[in-house]
Amino acid sequence: MKNSSRFFLVIFPALMVIIALVVVAAIWNRPVNLPLPGEELAETSSSVTADSEEKIIFAPGNGTLSGVILTPDGQPNSTPATLHYRTERWNSENHRSGASGTLATDVTDSFSYEIPAGITTIIAEADGFAISSVGPFENYAGKSIEDIEFRLVAGKPLSIHLQDPKGNPITEAELSGSSQIRHRYRGNQKAKQPDPGRYEFPHVAASAYRVRCSAPGFEPTEFEVESPQNATETVVLTPGIPTTGVVLDASGQPVPAAKLLLLYRHPNHYYGGKELGEADEQGEFRLLNLSRKHQYSGILKAPDGRCGTFENLKPGQTELTLHIADPPRVTGTVHGNLEELSRRDGKRAVRINQRVPFGLLNGSESIPYNSHAPVEPQDDEQTFTFNGLLTTDWELIAGDVKYQHDGSEGDVHLDIILETGEVAVNPDSNAQDQ
Repeated sequence: MKNSSRFFLVIFPALMVIIALVVVAAIWNRPVNLPLPGEELAETSSSVTADSEEKIIFAPGNGTLSGVILTPDGQPNSTPATLHYRTERWNSENHRSGASGTLATDVTDSFSYEIPAGITTIIAEADGFAISSVGPFENYAGKSIEDIEFRLVAGKPLSIHLQDPKGNPITEAELSGSSQIRHRYRGNQKAKQPDPGRYEFPHVAASAYRVRCSAPGFEPTEFEVESPQNATETVVLTPGIPTTGVVLDASGQPVPAAKLLLLYRHPNHYYGGKELGEADEQGEFRLLNLSRKHQYSGILKAPDGRCGTFENLKPGQTELTLHIADPPRVTGTVHGNLEELSRRDGKRAVRINQRVPFGLLNGSESIPYNSHAPVEPQDDEQTFTFNGLLTTDWELIAGDVKYQHDGSEGDVHLDIILETGEVAVNPDSNAQDQ
């Protein structure tokens, strides 16, 4: 019993002191990784999902961001650049939204724009530079952020060798690329072809780079290059499987030169009307550019503007029959200064916004689709006619004037006064006479 008490009162504390001294000595003598002369410690980073970011609640509205654009060496930029923005914000504890768009083209050495409030990044595309960005900024409605220095990035080249399965170079391909900026791919650079089958993006940023590739007779493909600067990749394209059919109108007659425009590629890819192919003089089409990984839904468009839809198109389908309907028309008379209208293909135009319903593989979904109708001077009036795709749920925008359709069917005529914002609706009357 005495020996046991002596152990706990004398020997055990002594052992603990010895262990502590050993640990302290090990820590004291632990090697520390210091930077070498002229070297900096690398800053580690990791991808952060939206759910793990701090929730900052932003009120709706716009903030103003302004500053200067500099070349990589700090000089004022003189190369025309296209500026885009991306904003993400929490509107409440449980609701998150985002907005993106193009701010302007041909911007050189300075900028100042109102941008929707939120965590905002500005992206620049300019010849001779990589896709560049500045931000993110906490952009609050009604506030200004000034003296931003947006320094463009020179970038380095990325080379892609394209081959068919036999190793032959593919020389008629189109390649586009985008850089990863805040967890998303941004920008749209076009590759050059300095040698047969070798495509080059001359100016690529250091972040991951996504390449989209299409070539006549081959399935389209896309891939990511994690470290793209000074990299060389070899890609073998897969020959396409024919998808064939005919496009007919409401009376069953072939529709020559009808275009197949892509709106949705399953799974989870949205497009604004990218052309997949065009019917010949007999209304027949043959597509070789569909991927076996996807299914395609979109718009049929005749040369005269009539439209229809197609759903879940996939490679290998043959003898399909697709239909273009005779939709209701929207006509209108615009009173006021046409300079207030947006310009489309060199003409002042009104815009039709709508959501097109599709029965997709993952359930039904409505896809955003925007169209335009030019406003033409005619007999001392300024009129437009729209006979394209039209659902029952659509909105017309003429400058600052907006008209939300009530869901009724049939032709519609609108009388629009730009100065007052008034819109008079006369369905099934003047529309029949124009």
